[in-house]
Amino acid sequence: MKILIIHNAGSSNLPSGELVVVNQEAKALQNRGVEVYCYIIQNNNINNLFSPRTMVTGLNIFWSCRSYCKIKKLIDEYNPDIVHFHSILPLVTVSGFYACKTKGIPVVQTLHNYRWFCVEGGLYSNNSYCEECLQKGALRGIIKKCSRKSFAVSTALTINNAIYVKSGILFNLVDCFLSVSNFLKDKYIQAGFPKDKILVKYNGIELKKILAKEISVCNRNGITFVGRLTPAKGTKILKNIIQQIVDIPINIIGEGPDLQVLRNYCRDEKYKNVKIFGRLDSNEVYDIVSKSTCVVIPSLSPEAGSLVPIEALAYGTPVIVSRIGALPEIVEQSGGGIIIEPPGSSEKFVLAIRELLKSPKRIQEMGTKGRNFVIKHFSMDKNIDNLLNIYGQLLKKRS
Repeated sequence: MKILIIHNAGSSNLPSGELVVVNQEAKALQNRGVEVYCYIIQNNNINNLFSPRTMVTGLNIFWSCRSYCKIKKLIDEYNPDIVHFHSILPLVTVSGFYACKTKGIPVVQTLHNYRWFCVEGGLYSNNSYCEECLQKGALRGIIKKCSRKSFAVSTALTINNAIYVKSGILFNLVDCFLSVSNFLKDKYIQAGFPKDKILVKYNGIELKKILAKEISVCNRNGITFVGRLTPAKGTKILKNIIQQIVDIPINIIGEGPDLQVLRNYCRDEKYKNVKIFGRLDSNEVYDIVSKSTCVVIPSLSPEAGSLVPIEALAYGTPVIVSRIGALPEIVEQSGGGIIIEPPGSSEKFVLAIRELLKSPKRIQEMGTKGRNFVIKHFSMDKNIDNLLNIYGQLLKKRS
């Protein structure tokens, strides 16, 4: 089997969970004997909204002749059985789907976010969870300038969605959509996507290194946050946790616009129990997570399919998460953590952390449940089994 994987990644300067997933799946497919070619394009040169390059990209968002020709050429050179797209905006665009259609190649797209009906991409606006475009119409995204705080960008994306989604054109171009969680699938069905065209396929993780590491509840100490440091990821709640928990080590791992704000705050207030690492490589992150009492995920935007809780549970580390997006799915099914409701309650996060720290037995029970659940349901081997089965069914149907 030959698979062409296409992904429009963000800037190389920003960490991307989507890109991690794409690369891991591609490598795992190759390990299973599948011939894989990856075409990954990044948005490194369109950060300035008023640059000529960005303006040209904006005009091409509805149809990119360059992308159309490039993908047709890749199909001719590689002769894939299936083309698997991930994110396609703003450079690949729907023209990539058309290129596959002209060549008679089946198309799969993994849905990692809410971009096809939310121009912001994360159901997040004005520092809070937002479903206005689902409930009141897509014009809300233009009025509120949800994408990059730009009227022009928000308008272009809204028109693009109207052309391809509202008209149904998209559903004739894509044979199968893969959703990374049940929550995400439900939102897409609510947005008008055909239920029978969306399959849930969770992201998988490599477990070999994790299973080789000895897990002990006795050596655990402190709480850890891993993620992009933005208001949407709950940095305000994180700041409140720092204020109220001064006797326990707190590890903060990640980059983002709030990184320096948190560093300055902890320095000025002399919070010596807080370590802010910035970006670390995966092995360093895993080492800290495996030695933590718990991992906190105080998101205010609905995570579609975050790897953080899955990886934490794999190390037997309980998670404390907001009741929002796909996070509760993992915790409820695994029993490996605590769900905070409402999502923005700093007090409940602090209370949950305090209560958990009082009970080593509970920490061990949650950690064991979470670890066993991830091993059973989120291994990369199981992930690839599911993916190959989907590919096989698609080829059988097409033939």
